[in-house]
Amino acid sequence: ILIPTALFIALIPIIGKISPTIIPVMIACSSVIFGIAAKPFIENLICGLVLCFGKIARIGDIVLVDNEYGTIEDVTLTHCIIRRWDWLRYVVPNSSMMTKEFVNYSLRDNYRWVYVEFWVDYSVDMVIVEKIAKSCPNTSEYYSAKEDSKFWIVDLTPQSAKCMVVAWATSAADGWMLSIDIRKNLLLEFKKHGIQTHLQNIA
Repeated sequence: ILIPTALFIALIPIIGKISPTIIPVMIACSSVIFGIAAKPFIENLICGLVLCFGKIARIGDIVLVDNEYGTIEDVTLTHCIIRRWDWLRYVVPNSSMMTKEFVNYSLRDNYRWVYVEFWVDYSVDMVIVEKIAKSCPNTSEYYSAKEDSKFWIVDLTPQSAKCMVVAWATSAADGWMLSIDIRKNLLLEFKKHGIQTHLQNIA
């Protein structure tokens, strides 16, 4: 707005000398040039309004955009600022947020389904393994009691049984930390009960 106004004021002294037939052409050309220059800003502005009022992406949401995982720290009229897991900022134009596919882990709720896979030798007691696996998430501060943790045997190989423990994390951001706690507790409990993995048995 300021630039066209300044140009108009600057041209006032010579407007009277310009032929009336040229003025509409000048106005049309100026409008085209201004429209092309302002197009990215207008697109980002409209997309920013859609993002905010459509609740597609909000401040605090955990998202995955262009393989960049982080938390939306700010949504301006033209762009979104995403704080990555390593605290670097990833800036994305609002128009890109509307035209690209992205994952919003917080769109409906903050819970995250976390699973950890592990392998055990066929000689172990699966009842004990199941009991240990289900109890491993419970001591983590990132565990949510939304549902009880689950234990599945997902595959059988010539050397071992592939198992999986599944639990809910309190948020998508806490999912990684919950998986770390589960792995640590599995190792501690396996050592305490003398449970061998197939790798230990092969060695």
